[in-house]
Amino acid sequence: MNRRSVVVGALAASAVAACTPEPPEAPRTLVDVARADGRFNTLLTVMEIAGLTPTLAAPGPFTLFAPTDTAFAQAPQGAVAQLMQTRNRAQLATLMAYHLVAGQLTTADIPLGRSQVVSLQGTPLSLEWNGLLLSVNGALASRSDVTADNGVIHAVNQVLLP
Repeated sequence: MNRRSVVVGALAASAVAACTPEPPEAPRTLVDVARADGRFNTLLTVMEIAGLTPTLAAPGPFTLFAPTDTAFAQAPQGAVAQLMQTRNRAQLATLMAYHLVAGQLTTADIPLGRSQVVSLQGTPLSLEWNGLLLSVNGALASRSDVTADNGVIHAVNQVLLP
């Protein structure tokens, strides 16, 4: 085999590789993004127990006001464990649905000043946005606009109570 054949063969192989489509990336749901972040382990556990993980993985879009592990740790001692008991799962599901809103609501979508949105639980959430800080029912968003394929996460420093 001469040198020209080797070069032509290498170019042909390179052209075929360039034309071969890469497999599509799997969708990154709110669950995937929260799990990858590492600050939402308690939230993911609670959502699983409450039966809301399928909602977080559904096409959506949804907005999740996500209490961090630190926010859950600030809850009164034993409160989270008590809610996770089988007899309290309906109450837990109601509480956690209060952290979800139908539709993708980024800070660009929130008007300056005070506004309200209705949670999946059916009760309004009070938002305050000054262009720099977002608060939800007085809980500060430590990180906003974390996007997933099916919505957006705003990390909050408190568990929200209806």
